[in-house]
Amino acid sequence: MKLLNFIVLISIILTTTDTCASISTTDFNQGHDGWNNGNGLWSVKTDENGIDSNNPYLFMDPNAVGKKRGLIAWNNSEKWTGNYAEKGVTNIRFDARNASTSNPLYFRVAIGDSLNPMSGTWFVSDSLSLLNYNDGWTSIHLDINANSMVKASSAMMSGSPGPGSFNDVFTNVVAIRIISQSSAFSAVAQDHYGDVYIDSVALIPEPHTVGFITISSLILAMRRNSHKKKHPHLRSQLPSRLPQIEDEFTTQHPDF
Repeated sequence: MKLLNFIVLISIILTTTDTCASISTTDFNQGHDGWNNGNGLWSVKTDENGIDSNNPYLFMDPNAVGKKRGLIAWNNSEKWTGNYAEKGVTNIRFDARNASTSNPLYFRVAIGDSLNPMSGTWFVSDSLSLLNYNDGWTSIHLDINANSMVKASSAMMSGSPGPGSFNDVFTNVVAIRIISQSSAFSAVAQDHYGDVYIDSVALIPEPHTVGFITISSLILAMRRNSHKKKHPHLRSQLPSRLPQIEDEFTTQHPDF
């Protein structure tokens, strides 16, 4: 009974705590972490506008003209791209504040098999997360899966959607973008005027996947512990039996 109660407790913790399951995270305490390649339009900043005092965040100041026409935070580093299926990615989460005096933000996430939406195939969040200019710091959660994203048209003039499927892109993400866009079929940002702050970005896997793996390891460890306490004379024989125990457990519980 104690074992069962312990497993239930661990399950609850693992399935409700995102920090236990983060694949890639950045709080900008160590710099840009690949966002915008660390140069160009946006910068990491620390001032009174952070979530906490002296807490660095990605500072963005689109002005609706020229190169700063819209809100785009992108990353093409290995940590944030690659085979999302193997990594188990299910969503992206981040904190954001809309410091504009009038413009709302229509947050979406976009993934593509090219560096920018001018080419290749891109998929964008079908649903958006609205952040008004007076909402303050807000936690944003955007799903990344075939049911929550739609294929975007090329940003080229009269461009058509790319040739790849969602699985093609999902297993070979070359770049990821956080954008403000009211249309679900565009991987580029629409015009925005006013400062925007982004912090604590994280790629999150399916919680119960991590939970099952951890729980299976705990079960094996606790069973071995219990067996050694009940049969101390068998301790010397345990090393040769461990592979067999693991094989038996895996056979009975293939999902683990």
